Amino acid sequence: MKRGMNYMKKLFCLAAMILTFSLNAVLAYSNTVYPNTDLTSLEFTMEGDPIIYSNYPETIYNGQPMQPELNINQIGMSMGKFYGVGRYFNKTDIEKDKKYSTELYNGRSPGIAETYVFAMAFIFEGEENETADITIYKAGQQNSVRVNSILKMSLDTQFNYYNSDIYKNYSSLGKEYSKPRVINMKGKDAKIVIFEEIENKSGYANCRIQFVSNKNVKLVQFYALKSTLTDDLSALGFDGVSQDNFDKANLYDRISEISQDENRVKKLEESPKYWTTTTAVLNYDKRKTSFDAPVGTKFCLSNAGHLKGTGTKGIRDLNINEYEYLREDDYGGFPFNGERIHDGNYSIEYDIELKGAGGKKLKIIPYKEDGKSISSGAILYNSIYGFWYYPEPNADYWIMPVPKDEKFKFVLPGSVYGDIQFEVIEGGENHSITLDNTYDAWAEESLADALYSGIVPYNLQKNYKDVMTREDFCQIALQLYLNRQGKTFDEFIEENGIIFNDEVFNDTKNRYILLAYNLGIVKGMGNGNFAPYEPITRQQAAVLLSNLYIRLHINAETKKVEKYKDDEIIADWAKSSVYTMSGLQINGKDMPVLEGVGNNCFSPLGFYTRQESIATILRIYNMF
Repeated sequence: MKRGMNYMKKLFCLAAMILTFSLNAVLAYSNTVYPNTDLTSLEFTMEGDPIIYSNYPETIYNGQPMQPELNINQIGMSMGKFYGVGRYFNKTDIEKDKKYSTELYNGRSPGIAETYVFAMAFIFEGEENETADITIYKAGQQNSVRVNSILKMSLDTQFNYYNSDIYKNYSSLGKEYSKPRVINMKGKDAKIVIFEEIENKSGYANCRIQFVSNKNVKLVQFYALKSTLTDDLSALGFDGVSQDNFDKANLYDRISEISQDENRVKKLEESPKYWTTTTAVLNYDKRKTSFDAPVGTKFCLSNAGHLKGTGTKGIRDLNINEYEYLREDDYGGFPFNGERIHDGNYSIEYDIELKGAGGKKLKIIPYKEDGKSISSGAILYNSIYGFWYYPEPNADYWIMPVPKDEKFKFVLPGSVYGDIQFEVIEGGENHSITLDNTYDAWAEESLADALYSGIVPYNLQKNYKDVMTREDFCQIALQLYLNRQGKTFDEFIEENGIIFNDEVFNDTKNRYILLAYNLGIVKGMGNGNFAPYEPITRQQAAVLLSNLYIRLHINAETKKVEKYKDDEIIADWAKSSVYTMSGLQINGKDMPVLEGVGNNCFSPLGFYTRQESIATILRIYNMF
């Protein structure tokens, strides 16, 4: 049975938010009023995998209630003075061979727990006489010690979850790749996946993981006061709170016993069902919709009832199939059509297609408590950027270009209000794309078209006159390939069951290079090296483009090409590719994919600049 705990509205976000990760092309603005009329009703299909929905399980602070009117101690929620002194313990049955995700958020405010320190963890428990392998595919975690950075913490958690490897936060936006972490369990072992500790007077922690187990197991979401854990560990002969001591002391079993205390369970079962937020197991972690979206279209995602009132009198019924009804043994939620639904849709991934809106812009407006303080944030994805990001959280609204495929994705991070409004507005020149001022005039149109088409990774959308490295050329080629598959990097490898051998090359674990190698698009330089940071030569680019062309199964016109004057210096291994790509014609244009440098020379050892590389990749894109 779920042991949901949440008694506190998300009011901490009302403090000033600090500047956070943002994109130059996603502009932020101020001085707007949150509109709440003329919203289009959307109908979603529910897709994806189960999500263990547990948000804000507070009040573990030595029995001090966060919302006294709920009489938390009396209903046994806090596990405080009466039931174990400051522990939260929530256990969920996990079915084998089914992928799950889960997010857990916890915070404590000044004046409530100023002298306390807490620890948190995700813990897996095995079954008797069984061995289990649990694969962790994604993980994101972040903590904060300031009230005014609570939103940034939640945004960072989601950013790390979608873009980074397990326990790694790469500034290169996920360039590096490592294999998913596998946890081996025997019998009723308990294994900790994430362990966080906050030591300041007020702090917050947020974690999210995605995993699958080959056997039935249990997942425990756990919080406890550090003072409580210190006493527990000391009684067992261990000095200090740490993940290592937690494991060695097998403290998990003791906490589990406390969580099943008969008095606590009885109080929990007698408690009211309706609380501020929810602890539940939802069947689907994705929502998908497609609709006509002319200029002026307005819609709202993660409706939480604030636009036309609060609580149960809001507009939770504006969209169809946005929320799931809760199960009988789920806790929390709000009454809705004789059932209960959860609040906010935190960590639910929205996949939106705006028919007819390509080249336009989206105005994105976060909810503002009482029309004053910003109380919302968002993490977004579209093919123009090619990765998940979040715009500046302290702006009144954001502007995002709608890409050629007319799609974007949205996730509401834990700890903040929902009710994010979107409006389709007019675009501008060059499909609303903003370029930095580092390109030559001849490249402007090609660069804008390529960004709009979603074939230029975000980290390559600058310094266009720089020489292109082998790594970067490989990345942009893979971006085109994934664009044509209609998949993100993670979606493609997941759906095709691709497992990388990250020991192929001695000098790189770049995931684009490893996938390109897996697909037969690139090879190394010999002796187990790829030389990722060396400039790519024109003949090396020709070979890569030829392999990409074959992999994409393009049927295009070719012309015979006159022998280049510098043919004798074109390597034998590149000659066929050079002439193939030089003769390959773009649809409807007398223009080859790969051109010479003038005077009938190819310059096989010459280098490509970034703008030349993007223009060349765009020509292949335009062959479809």
